Amino acid sequence: MTYCINPRCQHRHNSEDGVCCQSCGTSLLIRDRYRLITPLRECNGHYIEVFEVQDLQNQDTPKVLKVVTNDDTQILKLFRQEHQILTNLNHEGIPRGEDAFSICLNDKPPLRCLVMQKIQGQTLEQWLEQHGAITEAQAINWLTQITKILLFIHQKNLFHRDIKPSNIMLQTSGQLVLIDFGTARQLTETVIGNSRVTIVYSGGYTAPEQLEGEPCPNLTSLRWDEPLSTYSRANIPTS
Repeated sequence: MTYCINPRCQHRHNSEDGVCCQSCGTSLLIRDRYRLITPLRECNGHYIEVFEVQDLQNQDTPKVLKVVTNDDTQILKLFRQEHQILTNLNHEGIPRGEDAFSICLNDKPPLRCLVMQKIQGQTLEQWLEQHGAITEAQAINWLTQITKILLFIHQKNLFHRDIKPSNIMLQTSGQLVLIDFGTARQLTETVIGNSRVTIVYSGGYTAPEQLEGEPCPNLTSLRWDEPLSTYSRANIPTS
């Protein structure tokens, strides 16, 4: 099966040996190199689509293609930032960025594309749904690994901003990999000053200061007699 990259195509499924989409005519071979095999998240009009792709120049190594379908200035800024982060960081706990390019389809805004290493395994969210509770030894191992990954990232003056079980991959080797750097950003004087920051929402995991658009905790605003869950409620948008 080959998937059409055109987000406005009405019937995106095509045969694996197709050259152009049977529905909209878009080429199924991206940059004469990549074929979209399957979507890794539901394509439901969201401004970012993610696919597993086959690289015809390296067919034995599965890769991931992230496609930004929106021309919003802030979204494009985060996309360029993610590309820079993944291509410059070299760590076994971080996916490797490989290629970035744009595709123009008719008179529509170009699609921005980022090719990166595909991490084989399952997310911790998937693992927990399948296995349930973890042992103390597993918890210590996972916390140690993710702490070392975060230490490496923070030493590069970066922070991820969306750490949760669905963004942590567990490989068959037992190695954890932190994925989805789409909302990561550099630590600058602007960030640690008094300016507002872009709000990133993940129900149950977003820090209180992030929900308020602040870069750092405002300790005077916290109610220490309230449970932590008070500051990560669910009335959070999903788009």
